[in-house]
Amino acid sequence: MIQPDIFNLGEVNFEFTGVTVNYNNSYSCKESGCDEEGICRCGVIENEIVTNVNTQRVFSHIHDLTFGDMTKERIRDVRINELLGLPGIEILYYAIDRICRIHKLWSPDKWNIEISGGYYGQEIVGIYLLPDVTKQIIDDIIRITQIQNVEDIIEALLLLEYGSVHQDLQDCLYEEKIVELKSIKFGAIQHLKSVRKKNTTHYSDDMYKGIRGIVVPNGDGYKAIDGYHRMNSTKLEKVKVLVARKIV
Repeated sequence: MIQPDIFNLGEVNFEFTGVTVNYNNSYSCKESGCDEEGICRCGVIENEIVTNVNTQRVFSHIHDLTFGDMTKERIRDVRINELLGLPGIEILYYAIDRICRIHKLWSPDKWNIEISGGYYGQEIVGIYLLPDVTKQIIDDIIRITQIQNVEDIIEALLLLEYGSVHQDLQDCLYEEKIVELKSIKFGAIQHLKSVRKKNTTHYSDDMYKGIRGIVVPNGDGYKAIDGYHRMNSTKLEKVKVLVARKIV
């Protein structure tokens, strides 16, 4: 059950919840009278910029706003839903994570740094998601997490990210599975080369704990359809994936 806290996402200050900033201070102590008073009050913040977004902390917090704290009672309810064939914890977290990444919350330009004057000059008083980004996130979370089966959730996420559903993923059922990374074939060689040149630390084993991709059976192993970045950013020998199998 979605919690009403998610509607307050735009009011959440992420300054101490995974987002850090860098900035310069400029002073005019002589002109502002600080030297005469003996107390500096003229500090002005300049060139402020978000320098790091801890995606695991930020996305986990948004997940908690959406579904609430995972109390024993909440976990019990989710497990019951899983037994009834409804989306479980892993898929719901995956959905939140994909939505946040599709809207590039790791990017500095998705955030607003709020500055205010204090007794001793300007201070950073908050780091908030931009209003238009906040609305997009909320709308997509509400729409996708209210879907009642895994297949439709995955399809909705693929449509949101790519605008279409890959032909190999049409009319499929999905199974969460841990497989050997070496058993996965990456057919898009040029894309794979590009991925391996990029900085993908936001998908490192410390930063990302979830499902790393969508694969389909291919001979004795699997073929990667989605998740090149995630699956090529781990040092683990085994990865958690969604295996798509055609409905027959």
